Amino acid sequence: PQPEPTPQPDSEPVLDTDQTPLEGAVYSLIGSHEVNAANNVIEIAHSEEFSLPEATIALTFNADTVSGYHGLLSKDATEYTGGGNHFTSYIKNGTLVVRFQDGSSSKEFTMSGVQENVDYDLLLSFDGNEVTAMLDGNIFGQAAFETSWENNEEFLQIGANGWASDAGESGFTHVFDGTISDVIGTEGVKSYEEVQSILAGEPAPNPTPTPQPEPTPQPDSEPVLDT
Repeated sequence: PQPEPTPQPDSEPVLDTDQTPLEGAVYSLIGSHEVNAANNVIEIAHSEEFSLPEATIALTFNADTVSGYHGLLSKDATEYTGGGNHFTSYIKNGTLVVRFQDGSSSKEFTMSGVQENVDYDLLLSFDGNEVTAMLDGNIFGQAAFETSWENNEEFLQIGANGWASDAGESGFTHVFDGTISDVIGTEGVKSYEEVQSILAGEPAPNPTPTPQPEPTPQPDSEPVLDT
């Protein structure tokens, strides 16, 4: 069960409406962003570029505290409103939690042992059939699950958890305490190495080609037919 939502903040969050994304990304927030209060949370209203059937979301976080609930990145609302396909990620008492939803169920992955004052690279992806969660380039959760953002019209929050908001409305809870850096969202599923290349402004690495089987030698002459 979800914890009771805390009261919504009195101060206004930062409304991020003017970002020019990196090449290869539909959204990017480059550099370090310190979060320790409601007015440090970034909220982005839903727009067409976020209506993605397949996507990869990546960020780096460094928590000043891992005690309690602290949202990282969320595109969520009150459970299953607005057609579902919601998403959220947060720290819960030293455990990283990532949750994908469809219209009626959810898939949740956890990674314990998250420490204070340590940089972690989080990468999350979905392709309509499978969801994946990676930390520092290592998969800690992967499963068959049909979800996408094609029907997700919620606000995107960076530095808080949006699951207490009404469908299609701003609002959040569980403000992060620490630094969130280099947030990017891309269309399609990307590897950890591809995301690092986008962040560096470099061309994406070529995928390793699938080796072709050796051709079977053909005979030089026609076989003798024994009749």
